[in-house]
Amino acid sequence: MLTRGSCEQENLRFHPVAFNILKKAINGCVLPLFNPTTTVSGKVLTEVPVPRGLTVIVSVAACHR
Repeated sequence: MLTRGSCEQENLRFHPVAFNILKKAINGCVLPLFNPTTTVSGKVLTEVPVPRGLTVIVSVAACHR
């Protein structure tokens, strides 16, 4: 049986209050890609560099689907 807290969490997962969250990278890093992608020039990317100070948009709605 679901508790009230579980129901509220599930509701917020499907209907988030904020659809996008903006985050600023304090340190530079490299994000690995689960599936490699090919650019228009034909180069295969397996990771994406995130330089320091870059603002990243995280889609909360897409993370939980």
